[in-house]
Amino acid sequence: MAERNSKTTFTGEELKRIIALVRELESADVSKQKGIRAKLRKIGLYWSEVAPGIAYTVANLQNLFNIGTLKLSDLESPCDESIHSVKMIKKEDVTPLRNINISIDKDIAQYKEDGFEGFIPVAILRDATSILPDEAGVYVVIRKSNAAPQFLEKGTGGFFKGKNPNVSIDVLTENYVIDSKTVYIGKATNLRNRVGQLLSFGAGVAVAHWGGRFLWQLADSDGLIVAWKTTPECDPRAIEAQMIQNFVSVYGKRPFANLKD
Repeated sequence: MAERNSKTTFTGEELKRIIALVRELESADVSKQKGIRAKLRKIGLYWSEVAPGIAYTVANLQNLFNIGTLKLSDLESPCDESIHSVKMIKKEDVTPLRNINISIDKDIAQYKEDGFEGFIPVAILRDATSILPDEAGVYVVIRKSNAAPQFLEKGTGGFFKGKNPNVSIDVLTENYVIDSKTVYIGKATNLRNRVGQLLSFGAGVAVAHWGGRFLWQLADSDGLIVAWKTTPECDPRAIEAQMIQNFVSVYGKRPFANLKD
């Protein structure tokens, strides 16, 4: 058997570059395609080895991650890089909570068993929303850190229609569910559009995703993990409601950033 040259695990930064290059290939002239493929190989992705006979498209790239042919290394090891917003926090702005020793691997395994896909950090997905399905479905936001949450007095959320998205530290502390990694459950008639709105709102854009705004007062919001599941034969509103109800039955209240059932 010939030796494989292609990597199968990539960092978040590498994934950003791969998505951009594959997107270029989708519309590039034949004369430019060879150079773009060379750039992909320089990153470590030999498409002909991991997806022989399959077209270079972002949708096919997404599927390679969904089926496990390619993996994102950021979820396999702790993130040692400091998040910029954490450095901006003053001690008096933070309400301490005990450390959380809940395994994110267990949460992710359960969601994968239930058919969820993605599991991509906010900071990466924000620049790669085209990888999201153009279909109806539900999505979850998971906080992977075991450190006690730190809350920002002023988060990164947008001022939709001029309304202040921020609430007091006391409200955030009261709503936080210490024993769960899931911090938000959402629904969408179109996952690409709706999750894109969520991420844009979290980056300060005044778009219509008021729900889930508590997420953006978490100091480590850029490190939150987003996963989704398409629901082609079911009403995503009903599935979201059932997921929230199940959550309440276990933890006694809704996920941190879900403000209504």
